[in-house]
Amino acid sequence: MNYSFFIRGGIFLEPMNFIKPYPSFLLLLLFQFIILNEILAQTPIVPLATDCNSWLNIKAPGGGVRIGDLDIPGNHLTVEAMITRTALPLDTTSHGQGDIVSKQSDPNDANYLLRADRAEITTTNGYFRTAPVCKFESNKTYHIAMVYNGNTLKFYRNGFLLSEVPCSGNMITNNWITTIGEYAWQPGYYGTALIGYINEVRIWDVARTQDELRTYLNNPLPSPTTQTGLKAYYQFDDLQNKQGNASWNGSIVGDAAINATNPLCSFVQDSCTVICDEKIDFGFRQSLCNPSLVSFITDNVGIEKVRWDFGTAGISDSFTPTIDFGNTLQNIPIRLTSTFSDGCLAQVEKSILIGSGDGSPLQLLDTTVCKGVELKFTAPESISYCWNSSTGSTGLGLREQTIIADASQQIFINRIELGDNLIVNGDFQSGNELFSSDYLFSPTGGVPGNYTIGNNPKAWDGQINCDLPAPASGMMLVNGEMITGTTIWKYTKTISTGTDYIFGFSISNLKTGNPRIHVYINGAKIDQVEFGNGALCTWQEYQLFWNSGSSDQIEIKLVTGLLPTGSNVFALDNIMLSEYNLFSEYIHVNVDEAPFINAISDVEICSGQKKLLSVETDAPASIQWYPDTNISNSNSLTPEVSPGVTTTYYVSTESAPGCKVIDSVQVSVKPIPEFTLSESEIDLCEGMETTIRATGGTTYEWYNAADFISDNAVLSLDGTESGIFKVIIKDELCNISDTLTSIVTIKPLPQISIEKSNDIDCKQTVATLEVIGAARLEWLPESSIIETGINYIRVAPGGSTMYYVKAFDTNGCYVTDSTLVNFSAINGGEDIKMPNAFSPNGDNKNECYGASNLDFLSGYQLVIWNRWGQQVYNSQKPGECWNGTLKGIRQPAGTYVYQLKGSSACGIVNKKGTIELIR
Repeated sequence: MNYSFFIRGGIFLEPMNFIKPYPSFLLLLLFQFIILNEILAQTPIVPLATDCNSWLNIKAPGGGVRIGDLDIPGNHLTVEAMITRTALPLDTTSHGQGDIVSKQSDPNDANYLLRADRAEITTTNGYFRTAPVCKFESNKTYHIAMVYNGNTLKFYRNGFLLSEVPCSGNMITNNWITTIGEYAWQPGYYGTALIGYINEVRIWDVARTQDELRTYLNNPLPSPTTQTGLKAYYQFDDLQNKQGNASWNGSIVGDAAINATNPLCSFVQDSCTVICDEKIDFGFRQSLCNPSLVSFITDNVGIEKVRWDFGTAGISDSFTPTIDFGNTLQNIPIRLTSTFSDGCLAQVEKSILIGSGDGSPLQLLDTTVCKGVELKFTAPESISYCWNSSTGSTGLGLREQTIIADASQQIFINRIELGDNLIVNGDFQSGNELFSSDYLFSPTGGVPGNYTIGNNPKAWDGQINCDLPAPASGMMLVNGEMITGTTIWKYTKTISTGTDYIFGFSISNLKTGNPRIHVYINGAKIDQVEFGNGALCTWQEYQLFWNSGSSDQIEIKLVTGLLPTGSNVFALDNIMLSEYNLFSEYIHVNVDEAPFINAISDVEICSGQKKLLSVETDAPASIQWYPDTNISNSNSLTPEVSPGVTTTYYVSTESAPGCKVIDSVQVSVKPIPEFTLSESEIDLCEGMETTIRATGGTTYEWYNAADFISDNAVLSLDGTESGIFKVIIKDELCNISDTLTSIVTIKPLPQISIEKSNDIDCKQTVATLEVIGAARLEWLPESSIIETGINYIRVAPGGSTMYYVKAFDTNGCYVTDSTLVNFSAINGGEDIKMPNAFSPNGDNKNECYGASNLDFLSGYQLVIWNRWGQQVYNSQKPGECWNGTLKGIRQPAGTYVYQLKGSSACGIVNKKGTIELIR
């Protein structure tokens, strides 16, 4: 039985303690699939490969074949047989539809019992049997099997799993004789014999798989003496154990015969709705704004159709139906039946709580407010919210809701409160712990199939180009480019049965692509979701509601879905599983028309003054001013105030029902002003502009002597008029004034003249500029000035240059002037005159050969050669000359060649010629 827990009005409701007078196997039956609503279409009839003329025929109760005390110990078993029933057993009320293979007397010692509609065993952990399945038809042939694998007892018909039950422990053994077709304890006692035909009886001490059962479903076993785990095998052309162990050869009892012809041995592959091995389950989502509206989710891969049974709410064949269950909080039994592509059915049945519980009404200090007042509501902490008003306003997802109270109304809020998170380390605070994954843990990303725990995606994979808001703890970073079906994250937890839970997580796409994730719960795929939508490094939230039904454990898996076209790299965080409660809460808001009120506009007073305030209202009896300090009467329509500092006075009035409105007036208090002038005495150079600034007043009047000149706070002077300037400063609010003065004296400008020593040419490259009548000079341009004196400069410009001077007197007044230094290209190399002869003969006339006044040349060089090309003289000093000797030896008279080289302001000098040395 499923129990649902919820909170109603803040009180937890617990399930009742039920007395259980029934055996445990009957309680287990309640959780099985009792009635299935689908019948598969029959497949074509296939002739049975087993000989139709060698069957065991049981004609009446008590008949069958006994094979001895064949115990199967341990926890693995398979028993299978082919059967054709021709008449119902005498007892079909509590003992099923006929015993096929029996080694038991009662539920306390069933080593194994295969019946036509169920399987039964007793283990060291108790008695177990599969739930009854749909009745099979008489006069048709079936393959029936039971399998125990240590965890589950399963019942198969025609190779399809029809029913199963959790089962554990080692099977008990007993001394009962294994009987085919009848009750082992005493054949014929209960009337449980299978009236009809039996063949291909096989008893194994291994658990056969469904595929193994189907391989020889209607064919004899090949080489039975070599089949692993086969203990006994009978084809009723005789009574021998075809497995080879003669200890288990059979003997006829009662009205039974072998080598009988079964006229009905044609095999119908399936004549009943078949239970699949597949696990199915479903999740759901309640509309928060309309909790009675529920959308259901289930897997649709490999499933041809579904059938939802919502009880009184109806039937649906949609994979994702949305049902309105009405406004009543109620437990709804829901049955889902899924038909797979191979024709088998799977079913799950649960009871979930639909609707919302009542929380406590929200509280305000007053629920009667004035029309037009803004109201703010704050809900208790929850994970989601939906606000509604009877006037139609809605606020989805907000904890706080603000409305303008324009009419009386009810405010409603639906919200979901969570219990404790049952997933430990769902926020990955503990790192790579307490969960499992098929992906490889690696601190380095970029490789498919890797993951890590961290909070810096870029550090994990350098190809991630976006910044993800990092949580305080961590996140699971996954490179999911791996095969579909790989488990990303798995977690197992003990839970309560019959309880509604909410499961959720946060996911963020880290590269171009759309991660696809399948959600599995207890082995059943419930949902498949695609995330991303092209947005990178943005958290998306996933939530799913789920009911535990009869499960007391939950295994949650997030599994890689179909790989996207792009990348499949993402982050997971905040994985949670929690019980929850959906509450509906409300508050009544009554709106009253506010009275009229209008206070005087804001005012300003001077410190120490008083001011009369006033207010207009249609409710004068309830006038109230506050604060009530420095006010003559706080209940007056015209109080007088005298605040010492700027103060805002509030005035309120209230209607009879209690609707209060407020207005205000600010009284600004201005301190006693201080009047000032920026300058009280000014010396101005003639023609120099300046200003005098007055402060502290509201009005200004400027005078020069008795003449009014300006009403501005700032007076502008042009440097042409001396005198005493007077300003009258007034503050009209405080009603005070003062007169301030400023003395202005005009200084004359200096008288100067500029004298220039010379202009410049190729030979004379320096000029002197002198200023007469100044105390200090500033020259421009500075680049060609080579010497600066108190009243002069020496300049060497590269060409004609205008020189500007700012000449200051001792008062700091100045004038500017300029002069031009011209440049002429004269006195260059072509103008240099060289002698054509000299006579170093001791008469002190023309004793030395050279040229004077060549200091203006730079790179000067004079070289002289004799007629044989021998260099007799070389000098780089302009003041030197040749005395007609070489190394102290007098050179002979004759013709010599000279070359003069250098450069001047006009260019390169390269002068050649001949000279005569005369003795």
